[in-house]
Amino acid sequence: MEQKVKRWLMYLALGTALALCASAMAFLLLCGVTPSVTVYNNSPWPLSSVQVTLPSNSLRFDAIGPNEEQRIFYDANQADGVYRIELERQGKRLSTECGYVTHGEWGKRLQVIVDETDHIQCREQLHY
Repeated sequence: MEQKVKRWLMYLALGTALALCASAMAFLLLCGVTPSVTVYNNSPWPLSSVQVTLPSNSLRFDAIGPNEEQRIFYDANQADGVYRIELERQGKRLSTECGYVTHGEWGKRLQVIVDETDHIQCREQLHY
């Protein structure tokens, strides 16, 4: 009887470990291919009202402090079009359009870099 309990506990522990491992792998895979936008604030001033508009929806970021970054994942089910970036820094509105969104483009990463000038730089890459 005692041996059956030990065997049952071993199977339960093994099943739990396999379920946790499968969940972790699914999470990593999903985060690895879900498209995202990351805003890097490389300036000495905080950014506020940061918004990235995609063809089918908008991403609103919290305030981003100096030398900080934030990432938001978005739905790959987008119409084709450009990214439109709008933000406010020290009461001044900055905006630009950059990159290109394609429907179903999994693994897409857009990096938006704001430096101490009024320049907003964008970098696109595919991440698989």
